[in-house]
Amino acid sequence: MELFSVLNNVNDKNSFLYFLSMLRDDYINNKKTWENQSIDSYIDSIIAWINDYEGDDINTDNPNWKSISAMFYMGKLYE
Repeated sequence: MELFSVLNNVNDKNSFLYFLSMLRDDYINNKKTWENQSIDSYIDSIIAWINDYEGDDINTDNPNWKSISAMFYMGKLYE
């Protein structure tokens, strides 16, 4: 299953843990698609995305499992 699809199905602890497992596998198998290759740049991008995000579909003030998953996912992509 595609990682973004897994993200969209996160709704509880177990699906969050499954997402994290898939995120790890995505990094191992698709490093070239990751903008941030080190833990410090990955965490920095999560911080930047949370600070910059202004949409209504992800609650960054009171996150749920899906919101937290989105934060981890964006760490992969955000500059």
